Amino acid sequence: KLPFTKTSGFEVCARGLLKENAARAARGELSEQKQQLDAARLRSDLMPHFGKYEIADINYAIISDYLNKLSTPARPLSINTLKIHLSHIKTILRYAQRVGVLNALPAFPTLKTIDTPRPWFNSAEYTKLHRTCDANIGKVFKKASTKGEQRRNITITQELYDLILFMTNSFIRPTDIKVLQHKHIAVIRGEETYLRLTHPPTKSHGSPVVTMPEAVEIYDRLLERQRKEGFGKPDDYLFCPQQLNRDYALRDITRQFDQVLKVAGLKTGPNGDARTLYSLRHTCIMFRMIHGEGIDLLTIARSARTSVEMIDRFYAAPLQGEMNIEMLQSRRNPRPWE
Repeated sequence: KLPFTKTSGFEVCARGLLKENAARAARGELSEQKQQLDAARLRSDLMPHFGKYEIADINYAIISDYLNKLSTPARPLSINTLKIHLSHIKTILRYAQRVGVLNALPAFPTLKTIDTPRPWFNSAEYTKLHRTCDANIGKVFKKASTKGEQRRNITITQELYDLILFMTNSFIRPTDIKVLQHKHIAVIRGEETYLRLTHPPTKSHGSPVVTMPEAVEIYDRLLERQRKEGFGKPDDYLFCPQQLNRDYALRDITRQFDQVLKVAGLKTGPNGDARTLYSLRHTCIMFRMIHGEGIDLLTIARSARTSVEMIDRFYAAPLQGEMNIEMLQSRRNPRPWE
């Protein structure tokens, strides 16, 4: 065990934080994936640079030098990736404060935020996407490694087709696929028909998700099929219920989706940005902003478990005035000059 002293080194505090976070992960406060990523980043990048320093000696110049050496022509890193590294360093130093090793945090370099809105599917592209998936259900695609030998087969499933439709009508994130169970879903049938999703938060937001009415039809069909297969019980997962390794379940459905994108010729957006499962959530939000009558960003943000700022920065960026010309030109009262 590494003891804490007034001159404790960076490694002592970094490993102390890992131990603290392991306990938080055991309580369900942090994901195992974050734990693994933090440990890998500490081992491969942070320790080689900061391991020789006492925690109190780390200053602006040392942190800045780390960033300069981290991103190289051979390993170019995005601003967002560098921000993750800065955040990790700051978290370690804050831990050092909590255990009484550090009195105050040093100044940190400032990185300019560059928003990268995720690509989405317009109506024609979305139709092509789900029709391509439907036409390829059951088809097996062989994937080869760089040496030419077969690495794995990818079978397009009915489940992927249902997922494409469900995500585009429910605002959920790809990471929600790992935790969403039938017990988290309430079917509301009345004057308005929708699903209320109350699954655990996957990005700090835990408000209920309210879906489009089409999601109810998709859920009913999916539930009927799963019950015939022996699933559909409250504790069963909504997607890939047979796979209890939820990280693997998400990887499998992601591989299927990527294959369908390739077959449909939709792998990249108009600006060359790579499309992913996340593009379905983006499409759901964009469709509401374009086709929703009188919808406001706060309503969308609440149901999408995000903030108005995030909607405006990452989702509304592709929205053009001409897309909502009817709403733009609408008015409650006659023109005052008429």
